[in-house]
Amino acid sequence: MRKILILSILFLVGVLVFAQEQAVLREFSGKVEVMPPGKNWEPAARNLVLPQGTVISTGFNSFATIQAGSATLQVKPLTRMAVAELVKAQGEQKTTLDLKVGRVRAKVEKVEGLEHDFTLKSPVSTAAVRGTDFEYSGNQLQVFDGIVKFLNAISQGRTITQGEQSAIQGLSAPASPEEAAVATSKTEVSTKPAGAPEGAAG
Repeated sequence: MRKILILSILFLVGVLVFAQEQAVLREFSGKVEVMPPGKNWEPAARNLVLPQGTVISTGFNSFATIQAGSATLQVKPLTRMAVAELVKAQGEQKTTLDLKVGRVRAKVEKVEGLEHDFTLKSPVSTAAVRGTDFEYSGNQLQVFDGIVKFLNAISQGRTITQGEQSAIQGLSAPASPEEAAVATSKTEVSTKPAGAPEGAAG
């Protein structure tokens, strides 16, 4: 009996110290759909809880705002993204999102006494931060505030700071902010999926 009681107490302490967080769909406009784990696509709703494993999709001229702990995400049009991991341990919150296609702006607020390990991934790169404001499209990164670690698929990285931007091509290391600025001035980069109508990059 005493052993069962001790195990129960340890279990409850574990739940309190290491708990799954929730992402919440705060606002949206246009056609926005969500697919919870093991379910089919369904229309979005304000203040809808997005459990770990949920996929969100925005249509043409549509957007969504998601709150994930201390991070606020602006999901741009023609974007599909999965909530991969949402965990809060003692003194640390971990958020991992998988960007399939499209563009997301993330603002990660600094909270006293809490480290927020925030990561946005795509098939070609990873953007990892601890308190900042940035926009990410999988192969492009622009930092508005703070510092972002930008890594390609084979973990070659570069630190991008406030006011800087970078891009990744194939398995090359991320471009320096100077190289990215020159490339941006010469070309207009579209993030629309293959087959999307012109002007759909949003």
